[in-house]
Amino acid sequence: MSSKRDKVRQSQASQDEGFCSAGPSHQDDTMVQSQLSQGRRRQSQKSQSSKRTTPDTCAGTILKLSLTNFMCHGNLQFELNPRANLIIGKNGSGKSAIQTAICIALGARAAATNRAVSLKKLIKTKCHTAAIEIVLDNRGDRAYRPEMYGSKIIISRTFTESSSSLKLKSERGHLISAKKDELDRMLAYLQIQVFNPVAILNQDTARTFFASTNAAKKYEFFLRGTQIDEMESLLREIINHKIAINEGINVRTSEKEHLENELSKLEVKEKLLRRVEEYRNKEETLKTEYFWAKVHKRQNEIREQEANLENQTAQHQDFQKSLDVKIEGEDELKKNIADLEQIVDENRSKIKEYIDAHKQKREEYQCIRREYATKADELKSSTKEIDRKKNDMTTLETEITRLESSSSENSEKLLQIKKKREGLEEQLREIASIVQEADREISVLRSTAANTSKNMSEIRETIKRFEREKTSLSHQLSQLQDAGNTLNIYGPFMQQLNERINQACARGAFKHRPKGPLGQYVKVQDAEWGPAIERFLGPDLLKSFIVDNKKDNDTLMRIMREVCRNQRRPDIHCGTFNNTLYPVHNKEVKYKQYQSLFGALEISDPDVANTLIDFRVIETVLLIDNNDIICNLMENVQRVPRNCTRCINKFADTYFPAPSYRQYDGLDPRRNHRSQWLQVSIDEARNSLTEKIEEINQQIALESDKLPPLQQELEANQTQIRKWQRIAGDKRKEMADIRRELNNEEETDTEEYRLPLLKGELQDLKNDITRTETKISNLKENTEFLKLQMASSREACEKTQKFVSTGEDSEISKELDAKKDQLKELVAEKKRLNNRVVEASKKITIIEKKIQDLKKQEETERQEAAKLGPEMETRDMATIDRDHREVEAHIREAGRESHISYEELKIEILQKRNSLKKITKAQEKLAALFERYDRLALTRSKMCTKNIQFVTADVKIHFQMALKMRKYQGALDIDHKKKEIAIMVSPTDGGSKSVDTTSLSGGERSYSSVAFIMSLWSVTNIPFYSMDEFDVFMDNVNREHIVQMLLGFAEKSRSQFIFLTPQDCSTVDPSDDLSIFRMADPERTANCSMME
Repeated sequence: MSSKRDKVRQSQASQDEGFCSAGPSHQDDTMVQSQLSQGRRRQSQKSQSSKRTTPDTCAGTILKLSLTNFMCHGNLQFELNPRANLIIGKNGSGKSAIQTAICIALGARAAATNRAVSLKKLIKTKCHTAAIEIVLDNRGDRAYRPEMYGSKIIISRTFTESSSSLKLKSERGHLISAKKDELDRMLAYLQIQVFNPVAILNQDTARTFFASTNAAKKYEFFLRGTQIDEMESLLREIINHKIAINEGINVRTSEKEHLENELSKLEVKEKLLRRVEEYRNKEETLKTEYFWAKVHKRQNEIREQEANLENQTAQHQDFQKSLDVKIEGEDELKKNIADLEQIVDENRSKIKEYIDAHKQKREEYQCIRREYATKADELKSSTKEIDRKKNDMTTLETEITRLESSSSENSEKLLQIKKKREGLEEQLREIASIVQEADREISVLRSTAANTSKNMSEIRETIKRFEREKTSLSHQLSQLQDAGNTLNIYGPFMQQLNERINQACARGAFKHRPKGPLGQYVKVQDAEWGPAIERFLGPDLLKSFIVDNKKDNDTLMRIMREVCRNQRRPDIHCGTFNNTLYPVHNKEVKYKQYQSLFGALEISDPDVANTLIDFRVIETVLLIDNNDIICNLMENVQRVPRNCTRCINKFADTYFPAPSYRQYDGLDPRRNHRSQWLQVSIDEARNSLTEKIEEINQQIALESDKLPPLQQELEANQTQIRKWQRIAGDKRKEMADIRRELNNEEETDTEEYRLPLLKGELQDLKNDITRTETKISNLKENTEFLKLQMASSREACEKTQKFVSTGEDSEISKELDAKKDQLKELVAEKKRLNNRVVEASKKITIIEKKIQDLKKQEETERQEAAKLGPEMETRDMATIDRDHREVEAHIREAGRESHISYEELKIEILQKRNSLKKITKAQEKLAALFERYDRLALTRSKMCTKNIQFVTADVKIHFQMALKMRKYQGALDIDHKKKEIAIMVSPTDGGSKSVDTTSLSGGERSYSSVAFIMSLWSVTNIPFYSMDEFDVFMDNVNREHIVQMLLGFAEKSRSQFIFLTPQDCSTVDPSDDLSIFRMADPERTANCSMME
C-alpha cells in the first residue's frame, strides 16, 4: 500500500518527496526536504482512486507562489495545497517572508506588513530588483471574470529601489491590466481581505494578540475580523447623507413658501394691468417699426464703415509702398556705407602716397601758374595795344577823310615827313618791346614771390600745428605728473569716469558693469610688437567701452556727457555679455613659428576678446617681422596660409593676401616708436610724452630753419621787381617823348603833305592790328588751355593737400558720416512709416471687426424685427420714439397702481412659476432620496444589528465547541456597549468556576485565543487564511492539540489555510489535504535576521 507521502509526490510534480522544490541549491533559497521518518508516517487509509470527502475549494485560493530576490530569498517557487499548508522553519529561514510576499503581491504597502518602511528595503541584499508572482485559483461559482482570466489569475509585482509595477495576467500569461483599481475590484469580488487580521495574522499581531489580556483590544480584533466595523462605518455615512438631504429639503421648503407668497402678489398686480392691453397693440406696432428703423440705421452705418475701410486700405497700401521704398533705400545705403568704410580703411594707408603726389602736383601747379601769368600779362598788354591802335586808326580815318576834301598834296614833303615818322615809330617799337620784357620779368618775379610767401605761410602753419600738439602733450604730461592710476593714460577724465561708473554700479544703475577702456584688459606678450599692434587696433578701439544692453549704454552715455563735457568721448559698443570666449580655435591662422595677433595677446576678459574678434578679426591676422617672407606668402594664392586675411610687420605695414594682394605703409621706420596704451606704466607714459615733445621741438626747429632762406629769396625777388620796375618806367618816359615828337611833326605838317602820310600810317595800323589780333587769338587759346591745366592741377593739389593736412580722407569720411546720418533719418522714417502701416493695419482690423459686429448686430436686429413683423417702410427713430413715449405715458397712467410693466410682470410671474416648479421638483427628488436613504439606513441598521447578534451568537457557540475539543468549559462575554470581550475559561472537567485568561497558563491562554480565532473563522467566508507563529507561547502538549485542531478545521472548510511556525511539527504527517514545507536552516545574514 502506498503512503500519503507518495500521493503528494505524485500530485505535485515540482516537489521532491512531497515537499516543494525551491529552485537553485543555495541554502538560503531552498526548502529542505521532509525529514519525517518512514516509521512516523501514517499509511494512507484510502486508495489513490478514492474521492475527497471535503467540499470543493472556492475561487481565490493560492495555487503557486514565486519569489525572486525578495528579502532573504533569491529564487523560491512552490505550489500550495488548496486545503492546508504547514510551513516549518527556524527563525531567519524566510518563512515569514512568504506571508509578507502574499500581502505585497495583493496590493499592501510595505509599512502595513511591519517588515519595512518601503519596498526597496524588501529587496535582497546586493540586488537591485525583486519580483513576486502569485497564482490564484479562479474556478467555481465565485470566479472573477473567467471569460477574460480563465481558470487562473496570475498577479505579478516587480519593484526596484525607485519604482514598482503591477501586472494582472490570464491563465495563458496574457496581460489583462496593470492598474491597482483592477486588483482592488478583484480582491473585493473574491472577498480576499489582506488587512483583516483574522484572514492574515502576521507574527507581530500574533504575539500581541496571544500575550494580551486587554478586553478592548480583543473587541477591536472581533470587529475587524468580522467586518462589523466596516458595516458600522457605512451606516454612519448613510446617516450623514440623510441629515444633509433633510437640511436641503428644509431649505427648499422655505424657498417654496417665499416664492408662493411672491407669486400671489404678482398675480394680483397682473389683474390690475390687464386694462392697459389696448395700448399694447399700438405699442407693438411702434416697437416693430422701431426695430426695423434700427435695422435700416445699422445698414447705413455698415455702408459708412465699408467706405472708411476702402480709404484705410488705400492709405495702408500707400504706406506699405513707401515703406518698401525706404527698405530698399536702407539696403542701398548700407551697401554704400560698407563700400565707403572699405574705401576709408584702404585710403588711410595711402596718406604717404598722397604726400609724394602732393609735392609733385604742387611743383606742376607752380610751373603752369608761372607760364599762365606770363601769357596772361602778354595777352593783357596786347589787348591794350590793339585797343590803342584801333583808336589811332579811327582818328586817322577821320583825318584822312577831312584832308581828301582839301587842297592838293606835296608829295616830296610828305615823303620826308614819312621817313622821319618811320624812324620814330621804329624807336617806339623797340622801346615797347623792352617794356613788355620788363613787365614779363616783373610778373614772373611776383609769381615766385607769391609762391615763396605761400611756402612761408605753410611752414608757419605747420609750426603752429606743432605748437598746438606740443601744448596738448604738455597738458597731458602735467596731468600725469601727479597721477598714480594707469587709467589716466587713456585720457585725463578716465579716472573720474571710472569712479562715476563704480558709484552707478553701487546704486544698481547697471545690469552689468561696463568694461573699459579695452586696452586695460589687453597685454602684449612681446613688447617689440606693441606699437604695431596699437596701430592696427587703433586708439579709438583701445579707449572704448563695452556694455551689455541698451539701457546700460544710455546710462554710460549720460555719465560720459557729464564727465567729458567738451572733450571727445570714448566709443561705446553694445553687445550681450556671455563671459565665454568665441570658439576661434578652428578659425585661427597658423604658420610655422609665427603667431596670430590673437595668440600674441593676453586678454583677461572673454567679452573684451570677443569684441576685438568682432571688430578686428584678430584671429586671422598673422604677425611676421620679415618683409620678404610676408611678400612671398601674400603675393601667391597657393602660399597664403589658411584663414589668413592680412599680415603685419613690426612697423604696422599691412599686407593683404592674393588675389587682392596689396600693401599699406604703417609707422615711419626712421623713428623710434614706443607703446602708448598697451602694458604701459605711468612712468613709461611720461617718458613717451617727453620724447614726443622733444621730437616736436626738433620738428619746429627744422621748420623754423627753412624760413630764413625763403625770406632771403623773397627779398631778392622784391629787389629784382623794383629794378625792372625802374627800367620799365624809364622806357615808358622815352616812349612818351617819341610820341610827343610824332605829334609835333603832325602839327607842323600841312594838310597837303599829311594826307599820303596818314594813309600810309593807317595801312600800317591795320597791318599791326591784324598781326596783334592773330597773336591775341593764339594767346587766348594758350591761356585758356593753361587756365584749365592750372585749375585741374590746383584742384588735384588742393585735394592732396587737404588729405595730407587732415591725415585722413575727410571728404569720404564726411560722405560716410552723411550717409550714416542719412541712414539714421531713413531708419527713423522707416520706423515712422512702419508705425503708420501698423496703425493702419490696426485701424483696418478695427473697422473690419466693427463691420462684422455691425453685420452681426444688423442680422440679430433683423431677426428680432422679423419676429415682431415683416419689413416695412419706417420713419426716423426720433419720431417713432416720441410716439412710443406717448403710448407708454398712457400705459403708465392706466397702470399707475403698479410700478412694473405688464410684460415685465408676465416675465417675472413666468420666472417665479418656473422657479417654483424647479424647487418643487428638487424638493420632491430630495424627499424621495431622503425616503430612500431613510429606508436604507433603517434596513442597514437592522441588518447590522441582526448581523452583530448572529455573529455574536455564532462566535460564542463555535468558541464553546472549540473549548470542548479539549474538554474545557467557558464562554465569550461580548459587551457591545462597553466594546469589550472577556474570555472566560475553566480548563478542568469539573464544575469549577470559569476564570479570565489572566489566570490561565501560557498554553491555556494560547489555546483559548486560538479557539477565539477559530470561532471568528466560522463566521467569515474568505478564500484563504494565514497564521504566523501562532504557537510561540504554547507548550508541546497544547501545541500538538492546537495544530491537530487547526488542521481538522481546515479539512472541513472550503477555504485554504497557511500555517507558519518555527516549532517542530514532526508528529504531523502530510496528506492529500495537507502539504508540509520545511525551510532550510538559515545562514545568519543581516538581512534575514532583521526581517525575522
